[in-house]
Amino acid sequence: MLRLGVDVGGTDTDAVLLDTVQGIVAAVKRPTTPDVTRGIHLAIEGVLAHLHSVTDDVQAVSIAPKHFVNALVERDPIRLDRVAIIRLCGPFTHGTPPFVAFPLHLRSFLEGPSFLLSGGLQIDGSEISPVDLSQVESACTEIAKRNIRAVVVSSVFAPIDFTIKQEEHAASLVCNALKDVDVVCSKDVAHIGLLERENAAILNASLLRYMKKTVSGFQHAARNMRLNCPRVHYQQRRDASEWL
Repeated sequence: MLRLGVDVGGTDTDAVLLDTVQGIVAAVKRPTTPDVTRGIHLAIEGVLAHLHSVTDDVQAVSIAPKHFVNALVERDPIRLDRVAIIRLCGPFTHGTPPFVAFPLHLRSFLEGPSFLLSGGLQIDGSEISPVDLSQVESACTEIAKRNIRAVVVSSVFAPIDFTIKQEEHAASLVCNALKDVDVVCSKDVAHIGLLERENAAILNASLLRYMKKTVSGFQHAARNMRLNCPRVHYQQRRDASEWL
């Protein structure tokens, strides 16, 4: 069985064709292009040139876009979006506002407006207070004024919120109020600690638009190369908090 691996870096895009029995069949390096798609296409084209049989023999493809990490390291405003935070916390956690644990060099690029609103859960799963529709709508109005394209919704003890689903409710309100905005619920990204979970969600949200562009570019290149693989893997750590 043949496997194709693509690694999109900030400078180069690498592609490797691997035979699971015989080992590496071919490996190429091509420059990463601004539109991403072209660089991926050239890299895939380069390794498939060494394939003497049909592309249907490629049974699995993996893409590992390390340039997401590079975008954070390089503080690239083209690849990163500012992020607005809607934290559902009621009267609690105001002493530790969003972005408080971020390095200043990242904070200056990523920090958007923060809103500490009604909501959140107690440790026993009961509500601190319900989500306030008017507060969320007011926050959305401010987010729209600032032209923010990424929003994180975080809630105190959200990972144990299986029934009330405050984050999901608030995220739905944001999606209805703001079009073409990426919304990330913190409970979908990490675990119980509020700041760690919120920080990981911020990093994911800041990169989400560029992630979508990269995945779309990969899919476009694969279609052009007539790669109809039964398995496609996008390899990226789910919790990006260790990048801080």
